[in-house]
Amino acid sequence: MMFRFASCLLPALLAPALAPAEDAKSAKITVTVRGITSAEDAQAVRDALKAVEKIKFNADDVQPGEKGKRGHYFSPPFVIELSDTETTDIGAVAKAVSEAKTAKRDDLPPSLNLAPFLPGLQIQETDVSGLRAAMDGVSGVDALAAGGVGGVPGEGRLWVRLSGEGQARLTEILTAAAKVELGLKLEKQ
Repeated sequence: MMFRFASCLLPALLAPALAPAEDAKSAKITVTVRGITSAEDAQAVRDALKAVEKIKFNADDVQPGEKGKRGHYFSPPFVIELSDTETTDIGAVAKAVSEAKTAKRDDLPPSLNLAPFLPGLQIQETDVSGLRAAMDGVSGVDALAAGGVGGVPGEGRLWVRLSGEGQARLTEILTAAAKVELGLKLEKQ
C-alpha cells in the first residue's frame, strides 16, 4: 500500500517542535486527555500534571471535553513542554494522567493522547491506518485499542493514545511515525 509522504529523518520530524540542537532533550508536544468530563476532573488532571517533574504547561489550558459520538470526552488540545526527555519522558506524563482521581474513572479512565498535526493536508483514512500500523508494537502506545489512533479532519490533527504504564518514549513514537513519512508536527503551526 502506498501512502502520500515525503521522506524525512527524525530531526526534521521534530523541527521546530524541539528546542535548538544544543537543547535537543526538550520538546513541546500537543496533547489531549480522554476522560475529563467536568471542571473537577480538569482540576484532578492539572494536579496530577503538576506533580510530574520537568514539564511545563498552562494549567488554564486543561479543560473538560465535550461528549463525543461514542460517549468519550476529549479535552481541547494543549501544549506540554518536556524539559528533559532523558529524565521525564511522555510516558511519565501518561502515567500521571492515568492516575488522576477523576469522578468517572471507573467508566471512563483518563488517558493521554499525543496529538500531532498534519500540516497543510487533509487527513485521509490511509494516514490514520498508516499511523496505526506504525504505532503497533511501540512501547506505551495503545495503537490497536478502539480509538487508539485516529484523526480530526477539520483540524488536521491526529491522535495516538498512550497507555498509563509509563513506558512511552517520545523518540520511539516519533521514529515509528517517521516510517509513514507524514511530516507530522508536534505543535500546530
